Amino acid sequence: MSGHGGQCGTLSHDSLFHVTFKTTSLNNNLQVWKTDTGGWVWSSPCLVDEFLFVGSYDGHVYCLHQQDGKEAMRLSGPASPSDLDTHADRKVASSPCILTLPQIRDDEGEGQREALVAYCFREGTLVLEKVELGSIKDSTARQHTLCEVLKFQKMIFSSPVMIWDYLLLATRDNHLYCMRIE
Repeated sequence: MSGHGGQCGTLSHDSLFHVTFKTTSLNNNLQVWKTDTGGWVWSSPCLVDEFLFVGSYDGHVYCLHQQDGKEAMRLSGPASPSDLDTHADRKVASSPCILTLPQIRDDEGEGQREALVAYCFREGTLVLEKVELGSIKDSTARQHTLCEVLKFQKMIFSSPVMIWDYLLLATRDNHLYCMRIE
């Protein structure tokens, strides 16, 4: 990872509510930063440019700055109680899956970076949110927009995977779902 002397980086959770980034080499194991979440962290992180996305059992996907662990934004899925029955249903157990979208250029040629973030709540809801990651120059995560919420009849213990423009997801009903992202 850049900015850490060319050493490899590892992410872990030394307790159930912390995300810790450490650099490792043959001679050291240095903690670079640590960020607390409001729930257990079971998901694997996903790195997009300088942003790290990780899900938490507190019902959020955290978008963190890779350099210092500071929160850039927090994704939380649908706000409507009809979409998720109880607060207990709001546990993000899957690793987020990120599809970077083509850059949108303004009149001055400045590129705006966007990504589609797919993640799942344990009780059986798949969420797709579009995230504005800012321009190449400022690298500031700006906003997110809820795009789609799909409810499945069974719990989800897998993470979504994107291949080309298809999203794949396995659920506890022993099915593999394949959805086209348009």
